[in-house]
Amino acid sequence: MEEKTITELAKELGVSRQAIYKRVNQLPTTLSPKKVDGVYKLNVDAIRFIKNSVNQIDNESDNQVDTEVDRLSQQIQDLKEDKIQLNEQLKTKDKQLETMQKLVDQQQQLLLKEQQKKSIILRRSKK
Repeated sequence: MEEKTITELAKELGVSRQAIYKRVNQLPTTLSPKKVDGVYKLNVDAIRFIKNSVNQIDNESDNQVDTEVDRLSQQIQDLKEDKIQLNEQLKTKDKQLETMQKLVDQQQQLLLKEQQKKSIILRRSKK
């Protein structure tokens, strides 16, 4: 591995130059870059330090993403279970409504028969 500029290292690692500059500012003084022809050159040890720093941040980001994915997966599972439970409740309510409708129908039939009986009795009593 040879010396690299900040721009070259940024391209290689797929990060911005600002991200590399931030890591350069965190370098121990023994690893500080040299300025050659107005361009900072990073030596092998500095490059290794910066790569480790970027990889550590990537790993932390990956862990955060994994944690969020796990949390969302659990939330989806909980919602699916809630949906199943609510559908069962709806089925039970549908059966209750059906039973209530049958009872109302029976009550109406009984009432009609009673009214017919009263009507017949009234007609007979008028004769």
